[in-house]
Amino acid sequence: MTEAQKQITERTWEEELAILESKPENFEQTDAIKLESGKITKITIDLSRSVKEWTAEDGTLKKIIPILFKGEKKVVFLNVKNPLWSQIKEKIRKNQLELSISTTGSAKQTRYAIVEEA
Repeated sequence: MTEAQKQITERTWEEELAILESKPENFEQTDAIKLESGKITKITIDLSRSVKEWTAEDGTLKKIIPILFKGEKKVVFLNVKNPLWSQIKEKIRKNQLELSISTTGSAKQTRYAIVEEA
């Protein structure tokens, strides 16, 4: 792995967001939330704004999903290869926009699941 590749893979999501914000883009700038390990995060998919795409410097394609979190407009960055993206698309098709997302692990071992509440 080259030094440049190592720097790219070691960046945090905050650093990635700073890079994104430094580039003029054709979409609304909104704070991103981080899905924290060991917690269940309740979000509402915000269909009043469209899902955008962003390609990280390492070539990873991510979706920028507009959400409402604690009543505020936010976004979630999600790798398109993450199974959670497919689950979210299915929930949107079923018009189930209020989601509870469980997060476990960290870094490359992070796993997400949509939690069905009783």
